[in-house]
Amino acid sequence: MSQRFVPVGGQVRVNVAVLTDLPEGERFKDFWWATDGVSVVIKYTDSNAKQRMRTKAVITQFATKGPLVTEMAVFQDRKWRKPRRVALGRGSH
Repeated sequence: MSQRFVPVGGQVRVNVAVLTDLPEGERFKDFWWATDGVSVVIKYTDSNAKQRMRTKAVITQFATKGPLVTEMAVFQDRKWRKPRRVALGRGSH
């Protein structure tokens, strides 16, 4: 990430690159992920580091379109308890 602080209402851009030459990227040489999707999780806190949150985005590739976010969920991380989902959005192609 290029900046450490994102103000309220700001946007975060995530660039995803698949390096198929590395052993961990070998599975991406086949296109199974194009229909199953790839999940990206971003963890963050408020400016006082007291409210821990995470956003999970599912990125899918379609043959007729480029990659798109098909699902995005926002969770509140709670100490010693299961994260609580506070928002869920689904996209379509």
